Parts: sequence; structure tokens; C-alpha cells
Amino acid sequence: MIFDFIFISKLPPRSSSQLEKSPGQETNFISGYIIENIDNSFFDFFYNPMFFQNSKLFCLAFREEIFEKKIDDATSFFSESLGPVFFNSSHFTLNGHPVIIVLTSRDKDYPASQEKVLNLLDHLFNYLGYDNFYYCFVNRDSQEVVSTNIDLNLSVAGREVSDDHDIKKWYLNFLQENKVSRKLILLFQPQLKSPADVYSELASAELEFENKNPQVFSLLKEQASFGKHFEQYEISMQGLKKDLESRDAYIANLNIPETTLKKLSDFYYHEYEILPLWYKRFGHLIKVFMGKRSFRSLFDDKVKKYKD
Repeated sequence: MIFDFIFISKLPPRSSSQLEKSPGQETNFISGYIIENIDNSFFDFFYNPMFFQNSKLFCLAFREEIFEKKIDDATSFFSESLGPVFFNSSHFTLNGHPVIIVLTSRDKDYPASQEKVLNLLDHLFNYLGYDNFYYCFVNRDSQEVVSTNIDLNLSVAGREVSDDHDIKKWYLNFLQENKVSRKLILLFQPQLKSPADVYSELASAELEFENKNPQVFSLLKEQASFGKHFEQYEISMQGLKKDLESRDAYIANLNIPETTLKKLSDFYYHEYEILPLWYKRFGHLIKVFMGKRSFRSLFDDKVKKYKD
């Protein structure tokens, strides 16, 4: 697929049946699971070992009401419930940051409610160690984007895609009218169509469009590929930046006052050097039995002590 599709659907009763019928990860078809409540069904699905073994990309689409419930320690509750899910290697990210969708029944005239949800999410992701995250508020009635900080060409396949409309016809028109790359499309699942059926119709539309417009299709693919590579470069740059920050912090620690170094040295002496010699040698024997140190090194200082 040229574009990334987030296929928004309700949480299935059993993860195994959903995983078998869904298209593979290489199709750019991301499963967007609607979370109506964080209950036993949520934990049974996302904490199922089969789900963690699956490599298919996914993201979460929460109903806004979940974040409006009165919870004593909301940050702790959501971090314990959602943390392992966000840290799953298959969770959909942009530039290395997690993506979260919030389904709301309100529109742009209700900024206070959105700000409250965003504040909670900001505390949550900071608590989990993320310095940034991407969000998208979508009106679940009109199926329109209310607000987002995603810097891609974000689009919602709304009421044009349903059981009464031809998905292939809609996508052909979409390709004709939207000649831009790196598009992220939110697509709500029609009730009478499975994810595999929807993907098949979208793939058929792309094939037909390619046959009719080979040059345009080729340019769209190249631009989409460039966008993917650019995202990887952004992630690499962020990693290098953090690495430099860590190095700078390490160098700064080397310049700590001499009195502090003496305190560290005294602590080491009083906590280790004063131990009896037999205690230290017993510790060396334990390392030999564990395979971390060679036996000959106990008697010959020229022999390499620790094994790789």
C-alpha cells in the first residue's frame, strides 16, 4: 500500500482469531483497536502471549470518556494498565514517538475537555519516560479530525466507506484527487466487511490506478518511500542527540569537586576493602563456578581474569 491505513475497529473477543485474519505488517495496514473501557476484556486481549508474539502494527483508539472518569491516581492507573502496551515493539509510532487516537462526540467548540485529556496524557507519557507523543482527536459521529499534532497529511475515510459504498471506488477517487505522499488515513471498519476484505479492495484499487497512471503511481511510491526514510533519519538524529547529551553529562560528572571524589573513595574502602580476605576469595570462587571467571586466573595474574 502507498499510504499508511489505521483500520479502526472494536476490540475482538479473542486475539487469536483477529490476528489470523488480519493482513500482514508489510501492508502498511495498522490495526486501530477501539478501547471502550479498561477492563478484563482489555487485559485478556493485549496481555495474551499470542498478541505479544504478533508483529503486526497496531495502535489504540480510546473513547474520551475513559479519561474523564474519577480515579484516585490516574497517572499510576493508566501507566500500569497501558505502559506494557505502549512499550510493545509493534505499537505504531511516528518519529519514534507513540501515536494515540481519542474518539470524541464533541467538536472544536469544546477545547476545555480536550485540554484536560491532553494534560492527563502528557503526565502519563512523561511518567513512562517519553519526551513526546502524537495524538489525534476524531469526532466519532461525523468521523472528522477535531485536532491533532501529527504533521503528516492526515485524512479520515468517513461515511464514504461503509457497507453501502464501494471501498474500491472511493479509493480510486481518493488517489485521483490526492496526489500527495506520506498520507495517514484513518478508516473505520464497515460492519459487514472484514479487515482482509477491505485490504483486498484497497489493493485492487491501487493496482487499477497503477495500470492507468503508471508514472503518477511510481512518483507516489517514491515520495512515500522518501517519507519513510526521512522518518528513520529523524529517529537516528534524536538518538545521536541523546547520546551527545549523555556524554556531556558524563564529562560534567568528571569535573566534580575533589572532596566529593574523596567521599566516594572512602565509601568504597569502608564498604569493600575492610572485608576479610577469605570473603573476597570466596566471591572469586563463586565467579569461577558461574563461568564468569577462568580458574587459572586465581593463581596466575598474567591469565585473563574474566570471560567475554
